This record gives sequence, structure tokens and C-alpha cells, in this order.
Amino acid sequence: MQPVVLSVVEGKNFLLGTFDTTNFQDWWKSEPFPGAIDEIRQPIHVYGQYHVCICKMLDGTYSIYRTKNMGKSWVQVYNTANIIYTLTLIDYGWVIGSTSAGWIESWQDSGYTWNEISSFAPGCKTVINISDDVLFAHDGTSIWRSYDLAETWTKILDKSGWTSIGYHDESATKYFKWNSLAYPALAGVGQTIFVGFGPYLVISEDLGQTWFTHL
Repeated sequence: MQPVVLSVVEGKNFLLGTFDTTNFQDWWKSEPFPGAIDEIRQPIHVYGQYHVCICKMLDGTYSIYRTKNMGKSWVQVYNTANIIYTLTLIDYGWVIGSTSAGWIESWQDSGYTWNEISSFAPGCKTVINISDDVLFAHDGTSIWRSYDLAETWTKILDKSGWTSIGYHDESATKYFKWNSLAYPALAGVGQTIFVGFGPYLVISEDLGQTWFTHL
């Protein structure tokens, strides 16, 4: 399969695409998205020539659009009154979405049909897929962890206060909190999770069982 890069153009109802993933010189424009589009977000590859993206509609609803030809033309496959915040690839052909009401997924047909799977942990703005079954999500206030691919979630960290071992001194246990707005900064690899709460970088090296705070 020929790789493609799809890029959002702010304020437009089309995407720019290129197969020139080395020099990024030769770009083409997709066909206009059908429907009353306000904003296009996060085009991601699902499988083969299939990609999906989030669209905010002019009527305030949110939709998922899908392409089966590498981004050249798009069709609406899902619409909801809930906000769709992000899409996360679990495996080729299998995608989950975080919404203001919980979680949706498409796993049988590469983003064509979508089902609600959970009302746990609604409103997560950032999601990371750490391993086969482990997901972490950040809603701006709390960190959530799922061991079953978004069907159930447990809150494991809250910005309003947490006890943390000092990152450079394991004997130094302190209490931290951050009561202002927190950008949903979240990253991870292997067993290690990085969480941002205001000026604090909170780190776990055991999938969220214990936390260090790096100031």
C-alpha cells in the first residue's frame, strides 16, 4: 500500500494529501466533504486505503467521515449530538472514539459502522494506547485507565490533589494539587506514563500504580 499524508486546511471543507512522504512537494486536494462542515479534525489511517476523521458540523453536532480511496473523497458514516474529542487506533481496522458521553468504536469494517461501548470516563480530550489492552485518557481534570479497551475505566489520578514520591528522592513523599485549568497533556511508552497538570510533570513507571512528581 502506498503511504499517504493527509493535512487539514483550516476553514476549508477539504483536505490536502500527498504520496510524496519523503520530500512533501507534490500535493493534491480532496473532493469537498459533503454536508454542512464547520471544522475537520484528526484524519487517521485505519486500514489499507481507509481513513477516518472527525467533523464538527454547522448545526453543532459531530460526525465521523470515512474515505476508501486514500482521502480523495469522503462520506459521512456517523453523526451524534455528543462532542467527539479524539479517535484512537487500536489495531488495523479497529478504532475507538472519545465523546462527551463516553466511548464509541468501529472494529469490524474499518470505520464504516460505529457503536456506543461505554459511558465511563466521558469527555476525555487525550487518549493513548499503551499496550495490547491498556489505555490511558486525560479529561483535563483526571487521568483514567482502562484494561479492557475502553469498556470500563478507573480514575487513577486527579489534579485536585495527589500524594507523590519525589522523583529524585524516593524517601520524600509530598502532597501536590493543581486547581487551575489543566491542558490534557498525556504521553507514554511501555510501562511509563507522563501526565501534565499545570506546572507539574507527574510520572508513573508501573502503568499508573505509583507516581513521581518532577517539578
